[in-house]
Amino acid sequence: MLGTDVVTDALNTIFLAIKDLIKYDRNIDLAFGFCNVRCTNKNLSTVFKQGLTRSVGAPQFEKQMVR
Repeated sequence: MLGTDVVTDALNTIFLAIKDLIKYDRNIDLAFGFCNVRCTNKNLSTVFKQGLTRSVGAPQFEKQMVR
């Protein structure tokens, strides 16, 4: 299992790389499965998976999150 510091460093490195790509006018499309995050011409947009709000609002989801 990875330590918290390793995960934090990895995430910080990913965010710095994204920042650099945007700075140099590169388009980014990050597909997370539940959502796509796009940065095109320095404009940020998101597209969420259809039905995501129903899943998050469902009673069984709330019980899972309480754990």
